[in-house]
Amino acid sequence: MFFGAVLFAIGCTVTVTDPLVDGSVAIQAITPSTIAGSYQRRISIRMDIANESNDPIFIDRVELNNKVVSKFAVRPVSPGGIVPTAPKGFIYQPIVRPDDLYTFQNCNCKGSLPLIIDSPAPPNVTVSVYFVGRALPVQTTVPMHVHKNNGGSYTFPAKTNNLKSKEYWGASSNHAGDGQAFALDMGVWGWDTTDPANPMWNGLYPGTDGSEASSSRTYGVPIHAMSDGEVCWAVDDQPEWDYVNQVEDYKNQTDGAIIRPISARFGKYFGGGNQIFVKTGNEVANYSHFQPGSIPTELLVTGATVKRGQYLGKVGYSGNSSGPHIHIHVNDDAKLDLAADRNGCDSKGLRPMAFDGMYSIPKDESAGNIIDGSLTPANWSHHVNHSVPDTYSLLYPSNNAPDFQPGTDDKQYIGIWKEADYIEYRVKVAGWDAFIQKKDELADDSFRLIEIETIEENGERQYIGIFKRGTEGHAFVGHSNWADFLASWNDLSNQGLRLVDMETYASGGLQHFVGVYLEGNDPYAIEYHPDWDSFTTGWKELYSNGLRLVDVDVISVPGSATQYIGVYRAGDDLSSLVSLTGLSEFNAEVLRQADKGYNLVDIESFGLGSSRQYIGVFHEDSTQTGYGFKESYDAFFKQSEEFGALGFRLVDVHVEN
Repeated sequence: MFFGAVLFAIGCTVTVTDPLVDGSVAIQAITPSTIAGSYQRRISIRMDIANESNDPIFIDRVELNNKVVSKFAVRPVSPGGIVPTAPKGFIYQPIVRPDDLYTFQNCNCKGSLPLIIDSPAPPNVTVSVYFVGRALPVQTTVPMHVHKNNGGSYTFPAKTNNLKSKEYWGASSNHAGDGQAFALDMGVWGWDTTDPANPMWNGLYPGTDGSEASSSRTYGVPIHAMSDGEVCWAVDDQPEWDYVNQVEDYKNQTDGAIIRPISARFGKYFGGGNQIFVKTGNEVANYSHFQPGSIPTELLVTGATVKRGQYLGKVGYSGNSSGPHIHIHVNDDAKLDLAADRNGCDSKGLRPMAFDGMYSIPKDESAGNIIDGSLTPANWSHHVNHSVPDTYSLLYPSNNAPDFQPGTDDKQYIGIWKEADYIEYRVKVAGWDAFIQKKDELADDSFRLIEIETIEENGERQYIGIFKRGTEGHAFVGHSNWADFLASWNDLSNQGLRLVDMETYASGGLQHFVGVYLEGNDPYAIEYHPDWDSFTTGWKELYSNGLRLVDVDVISVPGSATQYIGVYRAGDDLSSLVSLTGLSEFNAEVLRQADKGYNLVDIESFGLGSSRQYIGVFHEDSTQTGYGFKESYDAFFKQSEEFGALGFRLVDVHVEN
């Protein structure tokens, strides 16, 4: 009786506040949530429901275009005064007191849900708010439009050629939280056939339990800028959590034993961890949860220029994160305020994100198609100013849909790591032209190639490149005969470049020679020998003349004598050269040399009958180094990230072919 009498005379207004662009609601275009399904639209609106009467009111439900988007439960009568918890995902019908307002947003958050409709969307959206005890709603109608980001559709913030074999990115547009309703939390998924009876998509490397950040396929993957812009704010020195889920243990602890890692530069903890805000026009994009030390120094300065596709950092495990992933979201009207937290860059004005040049497919549905052999490129949906589906989906940032091929990844990788603090970037790319394109792209972004390795795998020539951040002069050349390679070596050396690594391989009936050069002015040499005895004789002669072997390569053809090439640079340190049969013998020698203060700087191997021969170059050096080997690129990438977290950088990689 009381509520009915009051509410029929109610005075109430509903005002849509966000996301508005010129008075129109910005909605998000998304790709289908099922294979061959309809393209869709995602609507998430923030509104103020104001009570202008003299009595309290209860909100019964909220509808958008006659679809319920609230999850309000009827408040139970509780004579004892104890109200039980509302059902999961629901809240009790909100009460709005006189001259007060209630802010509501339909999103993937407690008490509400986003509205997903098939495309095309109607031109307007009608908001209807129903109240307890009143039959008719309070309504407002506003126009709506598919949002286009300032500067045009975004480029996906990761590169296809940074994905390993059988890997894709994954995300859902159904992000939790009202302030981040259009955000994406993205990770990498790989096809895991460890259990042949139960193949599946897995975000972890085979044989790992996820307790370490490096167990995640996403950890250490490079992230790139989605658009041109300028830095609004960034932090890069917040330490990572020690283990996955430690952030939850911190929240739930009672003894205060776990201390949140804080940024030394700012003296505080940031929920986004190491992060960068990039402002484009009147929108600002946030990228969160990077590895510490992975954001370039020049991007830590407010106002620094950012170009679309530019390297920003590596995925880490910093801040409020349930596991390694990259978080991105876009806000509008970031008002630069140097006195405000994070320069005022995170305004909370909601904006949808949309991408061009990408394909998506529902993750779980695709797994069934792989198992029954029916997955084809035609099953993927193309993004043209679209964000990702509501259903969790795999993402492939390319203008061409992927053709899933099982393939193998079972070669042995051997690596040498050295203590250093520069930013390292690793790639494995199929095809010479694709590798050259990637090398040039990274060179334009101030990365320099320092190591090259190549193998034949799954019917394709694969190139593994190790890059370090730098601005020195550089070159990379390839020739199909020794004479041409030697001629270019002479030319480049005379131009002040020094050969730092080379690789030779047979392909198409030819012997190919490729060389990596960096700026230098020290004495140098290169020698080609027809056998081991003459090679070691040459090594000793050059050693006595103040030159040190830094790289060795072999030409091993069945039925012919193995030939050797040595690359030399000036040096006065002690060094040694060994050749041993079998990896166990070689590993023992690495330890013996380490006991003498000699570090392994280069390794090469080749088949010798039924066994394998290993060549090692050692230099006396007090710098800490690491050495390891893994039987897949997946495992080797993980191992490299583990070394990286300890302050080591990969300086040499060899793959047993």
